[in-house]
Amino acid sequence: MGNLQKNPYQDYLDSAQHAVLKKDFTLAESLFANALRYKKNSAHALAGRGQCLCQLTRPNEGIPFLYQAGKVLLKEARQTGKIHYLLDLAYQLVCWHAPEEALMLATATLTIDANSASACHTAALSLQALNRHAEAYSYSRRAVELAPLESNAIIQLAVLEGKLGHLADARRRLELLVEKKGDPNAGRAHLELGVILHKAGEFDLAFKHLTEYGKISLDSPVIRWMNKNAVYREISQYRESFTAEFLQLSANLVLDDGLPSPVFLLGFYRSGTTLAEQILTAHTEVVSSEEAHLITEVLNELSKITDSAMTLPERIKSLGSGEIAHLRKHYWQTAKHRLGQQVLHKVLVDKTALNTLNIELINTIFPNSVTIFALRDPRDVCLSCFMQPFTLSPLTVNFLNWTETARFYALIMDYWLSIRDSLSLQWLELRYEDVLDDLEGQFRPIFVKMGLEWSDECSDFYRHSQSKIIKTPSFDQVTKPLYQSSVARWRNYQDHFASVLPILEPYIKTFGYVLM
Repeated sequence: MGNLQKNPYQDYLDSAQHAVLKKDFTLAESLFANALRYKKNSAHALAGRGQCLCQLTRPNEGIPFLYQAGKVLLKEARQTGKIHYLLDLAYQLVCWHAPEEALMLATATLTIDANSASACHTAALSLQALNRHAEAYSYSRRAVELAPLESNAIIQLAVLEGKLGHLADARRRLELLVEKKGDPNAGRAHLELGVILHKAGEFDLAFKHLTEYGKISLDSPVIRWMNKNAVYREISQYRESFTAEFLQLSANLVLDDGLPSPVFLLGFYRSGTTLAEQILTAHTEVVSSEEAHLITEVLNELSKITDSAMTLPERIKSLGSGEIAHLRKHYWQTAKHRLGQQVLHKVLVDKTALNTLNIELINTIFPNSVTIFALRDPRDVCLSCFMQPFTLSPLTVNFLNWTETARFYALIMDYWLSIRDSLSLQWLELRYEDVLDDLEGQFRPIFVKMGLEWSDECSDFYRHSQSKIIKTPSFDQVTKPLYQSSVARWRNYQDHFASVLPILEPYIKTFGYVLM
């Protein structure tokens, strides 16, 4: 008998899973790809490869693999009736901002098991992300009927009731939940109750519940290990290291490589960057990075080509013309890889609010870029951040405490003010309130700087936005015409601002807002 050739599928799969445990997603993705050579319809390998690509911030490549895995699991579920893994994968698609694919899997699952609360909940989440709130509400109500004690489903239903104006129902639902002892989602319930009470005009009670959400969250083990002070140390390093002379002279290191400069859109959270992005990208000659975190990839490449013993400022200051040319090329290769060939033929708007922290690197590799710094009344910014259900990180964890919210805002704004006049790039500040008053007047000069003519489509940006998946908390706001209700919301919380006004006052005055 001849020797039977061993199929290495399982070996590749086991090695890929080991690499995932070590968070080596590059290696894991390659190993999952090898496994698929031997078993092309392996749901496990397809899902693994898709997850790795998404973890590597390549969701445009990863999502099709996840959806393909879902179709394989759906076929199996129709034969076995087992839907658990299929629903897990549908929920992953929601998390990776692929609601259309998630919705197709969730609704298909309901044809197998019409009484699946998880499938109804996932369908509701998908529809909410698609801004189809009335349809989402129907699925969410069904999820709560099927699982009346599931707090995630209850909160989701209350959120949708709030969006549809059923404030009394949402309030009653959430008040019952926050009184429930030991519920793991009690913190989120306090947050959403605060939002509902804000809409109902009960501002002091809203602030009480928002504060309680922060206290509960800060006490969780996951949050306690986050180092919220790291950003303070980093900015201290930046201010000590980057001089006006370096920032101006670094422009001389960039050789004429024929590569364009993106338009950078940054600022602080909740300052109007998403609104500005949607107005800009309503122009047919403009494309958005869609928060692809391209500068993060440049930072990763920077760490590979410089001495690991150096601080980040030292790495940036050590760059010569050759390394800068390499990083510029890496930026555009990454952009093309993630966003398609269109980025080479249009003006790319790279929108990531806290790229403010990377302004020195941007200035070094793209010293002639147009950079738009979004501004909004500091009080409205801080209030909005305090009310948002951000994914928590060492940066956003600062929003769990009212005083820390103001301090974090002041840290970033003080840094911007300290460095803006030394930059060689073309920066301008764009006030949110001015855009609401005169959209065309504010954006016409910006388009001139971008080398483009004004387009009337930009005034109707919200029609363009309705057909897109927007990945920030502002998604259901920028799909509507401009409105003034978000201006001066802070006045409803005037008494609560007394404790943080000394922190915010310098920026209120500097950016031209009225103190009282």
